[in-house]
Amino acid sequence: MGCSLKADTHLAMADYEKVDDETLQSLKDVANKLRIHSIRATCASGSGHPTSCCSAAEIMSVLFFHTMRYKAQDPRNASNDRFVMSKKAEFVDVATGSLGQGLGAACGMAYTGKYFDKSRYCSYNGR
Repeated sequence: MGCSLKADTHLAMADYEKVDDETLQSLKDVANKLRIHSIRATCASGSGHPTSCCSAAEIMSVLFFHTMRYKAQDPRNASNDRFVMSKKAEFVDVATGSLGQGLGAACGMAYTGKYFDKSRYCSYNGR
């Protein structure tokens, strides 16, 4: 399917990749581990918003551990997909505030990738 869809394309749920029960459970387990790590990190630092981190756990789990194409050992690889999080976070290309700046950053990255870099990476905007 790829990440570049025409504006008039409508996808039904049946068009999306179905995952088997084992993969689904694995992604749920990763999301729960992310929640635990988020709560521990914010408690240890004495600051942060663990509820924001916990609410994004499923998104992060599916994108980073199932959907996105990237090389963890080579984070600057030009072929890596891009991720913009509209909540302050690590391991993302851009971390913006929660006022919507992430959408503009993700659109700019996608435009640059397609028209200047001539690359096939995808840009994801999480919120």
